Amino acid sequence: MSTCYPQPAGSVKISDGETLVLESNYSSAQRHTGVMGLFYVLVAEPSPKSNPVLHASVQVHEKMTIPNSVWVVAFFGMAIAIAVYGWRSQREDGYQSIVL
Repeated sequence: MSTCYPQPAGSVKISDGETLVLESNYSSAQRHTGVMGLFYVLVAEPSPKSNPVLHASVQVHEKMTIPNSVWVVAFFGMAIAIAVYGWRSQREDGYQSIVL
């Protein structure tokens, strides 16, 4: 899935009566699960002080990336799994007790 956010401030000025068109293009090149398109539009009254920098054009779609925190959690999970596996292997390699 890709995202589309107005840059630099994240808002677009839409005049009263102006038609807003949202378009979603589906591609079968990438495997999809779940929804094919999801939109949300937040509407607010104009602020008393209008800043022209806030009203920018929409940028081209950018690919979503996995947040760094997910990679950190995955790395620590793998490290813990390897440590537990090594600890269990060492415990089994020791001397066997003789039971009479």
